[in-house]
Amino acid sequence: MNPARKFDTDLHIMTDYFEVDSKYRIIRPRGRADWLIFFTIAGRGSFGSGEWSRVVERGEVVLIPPGVPQNYGILSEGELWSFYWVHFNKRPDWGEILDYPEHPSGIRILRISDEEIYEETLAAMRQMHDLRTNELYRRNEKVLNALERALLILDEINPRSAKARWDDRIGEAIRYMVIQSSRKLYIEEVARKVGLSVSRLSHLFTEQVGRSFGAHLELIRMNEAKELLESSSKPISEIAHAVGYEDALYFSKRYKKTFGSSPRDYRRSLA
Repeated sequence: MNPARKFDTDLHIMTDYFEVDSKYRIIRPRGRADWLIFFTIAGRGSFGSGEWSRVVERGEVVLIPPGVPQNYGILSEGELWSFYWVHFNKRPDWGEILDYPEHPSGIRILRISDEEIYEETLAAMRQMHDLRTNELYRRNEKVLNALERALLILDEINPRSAKARWDDRIGEAIRYMVIQSSRKLYIEEVARKVGLSVSRLSHLFTEQVGRSFGAHLELIRMNEAKELLESSSKPISEIAHAVGYEDALYFSKRYKKTFGSSPRDYRRSLA
């Protein structure tokens, strides 16, 4: 059995990359008990249910919820269809990020028109597939991380996501916060940048993002720190400085409060 297709009984993730020809067709009238996601990178495939059918091409993501009838395969004779697929069980906190536009069949489809989003999604899918084919420490958790990363990237362009309902100025504020997060940053500066009063920006943050300006800035910094811990061997004090904290001890306390383990313990778990 291909290790990439081995079903994990704890995390319930099965994934693979296919290049298929005209003989490929899958029909499951009752669907499956898990979720299924397709990410087309070349060629064309077709999905159908009853009288409804839909052609998918490069950059389109198809999501099939549990219990939805499945009928999919190559579009026409002699045409190649290349895609990544993933079977998975939904985590309790994934409800909103799986809420793609739904078609009459119950199938959900998201089209990627932004090339940067496409490349980021492709990288996450490749990483997930590569991880499944290697016997790495904490491999299953890393596969789950890669899947969640892909879903969060796609949430950036989902017209039904919470982000799509944000005031444009909140999106601009968050982008500015990400760029400037390595230095001291105050809400007054960001409010001026996006043309809002401090009180209005503070209100919109709490209302639309679900957390305060300060809490969101800290979360941005902590996520950046986590990535640095995973991808570099920099000392923790240097990472603290890189994400805007002068006091490494205070940074470690805030990191532990955010993720449940200290930066040192998290790095050890990755060793």
